[in-house]
Amino acid sequence: ALIGKLSAGQLNALGTAQLAGLGTLQLAQLTANQIKALTPDQLAGLKVAYLSDTQVGALTPDQISQAAVNVVSSLSPDQFKVLDSKQLAALTLNQIKSLSASQVAQIDSTELKLLSEEQLGALSASQLTGLGESQLTNTLNALMALPFGENQVTGLSTDAISKLDSTQLNYFSEGQIKGLSSTQVRALTAAQINGLNEYKLKAIEANDIIAISNDVVTKLTPAQIGKLSETQITALNTQQIKLLDSTQLRGLTDDQLKSLTSQQINAMGSVQINALLPAQLAALKTAQIPSLTLDAVSNLTALHIAALLPEQLNALTSAQTNALTSTQLNLLSDEQMQAIDASDWAAVTV
Repeated sequence: ALIGKLSAGQLNALGTAQLAGLGTLQLAQLTANQIKALTPDQLAGLKVAYLSDTQVGALTPDQISQAAVNVVSSLSPDQFKVLDSKQLAALTLNQIKSLSASQVAQIDSTELKLLSEEQLGALSASQLTGLGESQLTNTLNALMALPFGENQVTGLSTDAISKLDSTQLNYFSEGQIKGLSSTQVRALTAAQINGLNEYKLKAIEANDIIAISNDVVTKLTPAQIGKLSETQITALNTQQIKLLDSTQLRGLTDDQLKSLTSQQINAMGSVQINALLPAQLAALKTAQIPSLTLDAVSNLTALHIAALLPEQLNALTSAQTNALTSTQLNLLSDEQMQAIDASDWAAVTV
């Protein structure tokens, strides 16, 4: 009980070795006023982890800002939770960098939005794994922005990201959307992706596009599909391409259609090819035509046959030309008929 009777001056006279030797019962005797009188060196020598919540709450912002990094990092998550906004605002960048994800998880959304831009920027992606759904959503709602950089967002948990509504996800900047990892992109819902504006949608990196779940692909609106960049379209895997329905396919622009790879076109069955508007079929490059399956060619509708350009017909392989039915051949105009390569006629049953 003696330690609790010392004045601030008497306490300051104690050396770090003496303070380091204090046991838990002695530490418990320290009053709030005594705690406030401790110097940075004394705090460094103290067994801070044994301080009560009340004692931790008694630390002044000046004491915190002057404390050694290990003093702050040694606080348990429960102790760290006691710190108020003024104490948190006093944390130096080095102290911020020393925090564990469990400590960061104790900062509530009200306190989080009061941290300086520099403090927020000092947090690493691994530290941000501690942020929960409520912290993230409340911060976004309060700031109408995500106060983290492109390199930090990879630390946000997929669970927290998946719980955001479309408005909250739109508070992310283009750079932050670009910074999402493939795992995070896979966690996005159809409602979230459909709610992104054109620029933010295009910010999803091409190598992350293939991470979009099959369920989400089937729910993308034609309008959103039409906003994807050619690079993103090219990045879609064949399974994703096969999942696109007729309405979605009609959302593809001419430039997007021209960007389809031979593997993607070959993956499209006759139903999907016929789902394209005739004008869309006519938009395909001649280099893409040989990738059409024989089944797709033999099932082209009259409208699609009429839409084929002479140069597209010329690009047909012998096998594709042979796949054309007599009904389809009879629909060809003279110009279209003349465009078919002479060598391809050898395989045609007249």
